Amino acid sequence: MHYLQLHLNTLREHTEVLSNFLENAEALSITWQALDEQSLYEPLPDSTPLWEQVKISAIFAEHTVLSTLMDALNRTFDEKIIFASQSEIVEDQVWERVWLQNFKPMCFGKKLWVCPSVCEPPVRTAVNIRLDPGLAFGTGTHPSTALCLEWLDAQLLQEKTVIDYGCGSGILGIAAQKCGAKHVTAIDHDPQALAATRMNAEKNDIPAEKLTIVLPKDFQLQEQVDILLANILAQPLIDLATYFSSLIKTDGYCVLAGILNEQIDVVRQTYSAAGFKITDIRYQQEWASLVGRAM
Repeated sequence: MHYLQLHLNTLREHTEVLSNFLENAEALSITWQALDEQSLYEPLPDSTPLWEQVKISAIFAEHTVLSTLMDALNRTFDEKIIFASQSEIVEDQVWERVWLQNFKPMCFGKKLWVCPSVCEPPVRTAVNIRLDPGLAFGTGTHPSTALCLEWLDAQLLQEKTVIDYGCGSGILGIAAQKCGAKHVTAIDHDPQALAATRMNAEKNDIPAEKLTIVLPKDFQLQEQVDILLANILAQPLIDLATYFSSLIKTDGYCVLAGILNEQIDVVRQTYSAAGFKITDIRYQQEWASLVGRAM
């Protein structure tokens, strides 16, 4: 079976209306991605992740007459909204398997590996996390995730309690638990992220009593934790600094990521003011991570 794929280049403010138009035109799927090399990792809570310039890709059944669809688009939207378009024929494929062809086992630090389920772990005695692409962000391929995983690999986590705030796929919380953490609480505003975390926890044989998965509104702190991991974005990290300080024991650590290099100074200043001593800053590509110790 064949499908037809239509790509539309537009600006951030037009993505919703164009996507609604394509959905009403019986698109089978609609995806957004950065048109250029701009990067965005985790979205702000209750917001949609977008770039300044966006490429919208829509899949249609093979009987769709794209010329008729394009005529309708051109009558409705001018070149300031759709400034380029392209169409192609694509073969039916199991798209997740195609993605996995490029997702190979990855090592973080000395002993922590992230492996797709179709691959045998290269080092059976290592700490191996089974993770496939799914509903949420986070397979270890992004520099922010890699920086957090490398930090976890270097820690002694036995008897430590951990919060993974903005857990996405659950990769950081699962890594912390498999590296010896006593208990992990995974928190995310997106129910899909919680579903992905639950699925990945089961895949990695994480006992339910070792990993609590919860929405922020349902989270109730029983006792301050030793470590808080937050791989989100700079602005929500800044907004949450005082709240995070209330969740962490004295001498506990917060590990912050999803920060662009040029944003590190303002995040550092905010967390210093919130009562953290900054002990480590690391960089990978255009991204940075920051470690603070609660004073």
